[in-house]
Amino acid sequence: MKNTKRNLLARRLLAIIALAAVIGLGLIGCSVSSGSGSSGIDDDTSTVTDVTVSPATPPAYLGGTVQFNAVVTGTNNPAQTVAWSIVETNKHSGTTISGTGLLTVSLSESLQALTVKATSTADTSKSGQATVTIYPDEESIPTITSVTVEPSTVSVPKGGSYTFEAVVTGTNHPEHTVTWSIVQTNKHAQTNINADGELTVSADEPLSTLTVRATSTVDDTKYGSATVTLTVVPPNQGALQITIGTGGKMTSSNAVISGGVLTLKRNATASLTLEDVSQYTNIQWQVLNTNVTGSGTSFTLVGSNDAFLVGRDYFVTAQALKNGVPYSVTITFKVEE
Repeated sequence: MKNTKRNLLARRLLAIIALAAVIGLGLIGCSVSSGSGSSGIDDDTSTVTDVTVSPATPPAYLGGTVQFNAVVTGTNNPAQTVAWSIVETNKHSGTTISGTGLLTVSLSESLQALTVKATSTADTSKSGQATVTIYPDEESIPTITSVTVEPSTVSVPKGGSYTFEAVVTGTNHPEHTVTWSIVQTNKHAQTNINADGELTVSADEPLSTLTVRATSTVDDTKYGSATVTLTVVPPNQGALQITIGTGGKMTSSNAVISGGVLTLKRNATASLTLEDVSQYTNIQWQVLNTNVTGSGTSFTLVGSNDAFLVGRDYFVTAQALKNGVPYSVTITFKVEE
């Protein structure tokens, strides 16, 4: 009887040990399979690439407040939380910024500018900044009324360029600086506008129209636009030959040809004359972006023409037929004082 009880207990003990072993192996398998590869490292770890603070250059006044926002960009949806701070350590103790980005400027603040900083809590090496200009009171803050781009409509040949001007109006003598941009995102990569408002159009630009925009650096809600119609010079089986004469000289102190551009002084004239003109018919001259046109064997540019603005590039085109085949030439020129 005693042997039977001992055998029964032994069998139960073996069964318990076996069950524990199976459970242990299952747990090990789960821990391996739940990892990423053999290392168990999660491939979905987010990273932070940049922090952008807006508004970027706001005005503020003594005793006033400014609300800032921060956008954290990166991979795998990084946390949008940031820590706000003021860079200047010599600011007034009453000038503070809250955890939600609300800047309060002390009535006794002596600094004329502050730098607000937003640091990513996910990656403290990544931060963004905004520059705040401080004014004595709300009434003295410059405001922008409007931004106008001149001209508002213009034609530019593909492969050509054009320089725009921006007129900024407002109160309290605001900065007249603007940032230039092209609205269309599907433009050719080589079609661009620089910081001086000079538009360069790729010869391979697929679009027929562009919108150029000038945005105030003081108030980015204020901007002006211009519509650019892109033209194509008809393909040539040949090109017209042209002679440029300025008082019998190819160059003079009043008109200089350099880099393919004819620079004309404000008070000078330049004559453009077609060579072997007897071979051509239907000769037409035009100065693009103006109402200046003409016809015949020669064409005269007068620098003091009201249609020519100092410093801008213009394009003189001459088109003609030779035995029914179109021939053309384009000359770039600008007018200087």
